[in-house]
Amino acid sequence: MTEHVYGVGIKIGSRVELHPACDLWMRGARYGEVTGNVGPVLVVKLDKYPHARRFEAQFLRVIK
Repeated sequence: MTEHVYGVGIKIGSRVELHPACDLWMRGARYGEVTGNVGPVLVVKLDKYPHARRFEAQFLRVIK
């Protein structure tokens, strides 16, 4: 069974998936890579979105 744990084990360089409640997830930008952090907020460069976006860790999960 796959674990769906959001906000755990996220480091810079991690490959992540957005939470389905995020608007960008519904628009098809579901996966990306963590490129930095600004305090408690993580900066993610999404695969299908031209700009890096900021997300709280609770809206991201690490994919392998």
